[in-house]
Amino acid sequence: MSKNIHIIGSGFSSLSAACYLAKAGHQVSIYEKNSSVGGRARQLIKNGFTFDIGPSWYWMPDIFDRFFSDFGKKTSDYYQIDKLDPAYKIFFDDDIITVGDCMEKICNEFERIEKGSGIKLNKFINVKILKLKLILVSILFWFLNKTKTGKSMRAYSDNEDLALLSGIDPKRVVMITWIIAGILATIGGALYGLDKSFKPFTYFNNMLPIFAAAIVGGIGNPFGAFLGGYVIAFSEIFLTYAYKKFFMYVLPASMEPETLVQLLSTDYKFAVSFSILVIVLLYRPNGIFKGKVL
Repeated sequence: MSKNIHIIGSGFSSLSAACYLAKAGHQVSIYEKNSSVGGRARQLIKNGFTFDIGPSWYWMPDIFDRFFSDFGKKTSDYYQIDKLDPAYKIFFDDDIITVGDCMEKICNEFERIEKGSGIKLNKFINVKILKLKLILVSILFWFLNKTKTGKSMRAYSDNEDLALLSGIDPKRVVMITWIIAGILATIGGALYGLDKSFKPFTYFNNMLPIFAAAIVGGIGNPFGAFLGGYVIAFSEIFLTYAYKKFFMYVLPASMEPETLVQLLSTDYKFAVSFSILVIVLLYRPNGIFKGKVL
């Protein structure tokens, strides 16, 4: 049954609600006191300057993508997302603070304002990330080795037929596995963004190293995946690291190298992961800890 619905205000929530209600067959009217729609998403243009009335960040792009797709559209049909560098600037009477688009640039800005603060900030972030990683890994291994549910997951991974005969519910095991994987992936993505930068398609760059780590360590072996990740990471760093910075500390100034002193360019970082993956599949397809063979 169609209804006449009146919505006061034309912000994001009002506009989206109106669209879904109209799609459902209702008659929708929107009332807005200003001359243009958008609510806090409007702009104020005055004396040659443009000011955002409300939000200046584009959070959760997947929600916008899903909204447009519900009406057979794409966000790219209407606007383009450009990453800002710097992200923004803060103006004071005697200084301008520039907030960059990654942690390295933010630390450099801290260092400019106060000598040594950038190093302390970077150390603080890295220490906190490392502690959180160790806590999560410890909890995960405790869960898999000490709890009944964790043991069921390991048993189902090792031998599905024997696990079924033991009375293990496969649907419950799969559901819990997906929940844990989703939680860890979310936390891992957040930590990676703190260390690097947040970009919509960053995960594309990490898919090959993650897959390679699981294969190298052994499919189905949590500890193998953990160790495989370190093997891949340290291999990439060892082969693509610019050793010039290292030699600057150990050699006298007259002997400092002029080049970056790299075994391979960083452009070949993913080639390292792929090469290790191919070698392991050829010579030890079950991985370091003898997991499942694909």
